[in-house]
Amino acid sequence: MDDWSKRATLLKPDSVYRVRHDTKPQGKNSFKMGECVKFLSCGHSRYDGCYVYAFATLSGVKKSFWFNDDSPSSRLLETFELIKA
Repeated sequence: MDDWSKRATLLKPDSVYRVRHDTKPQGKNSFKMGECVKFLSCGHSRYDGCYVYAFATLSGVKKSFWFNDDSPSSRLLETFELIKA
């Protein structure tokens, strides 16, 4: 079972991550395999039952990744690979 309180610290702020596989569109946001993004912060939406991870592309475009509370935290780390801390 996941430790939900640690989800906000799974990714390191100001670090660069490579997207390992395409993600489903989430509103205006989608992430493409091979894309590099800088992680900015994490918040939680109780209403939606999701953690919201804020990123910026290397050209400065802001994006968010909504991660359901019911998904295993390992899935987040399978999606984003740390390449520069």
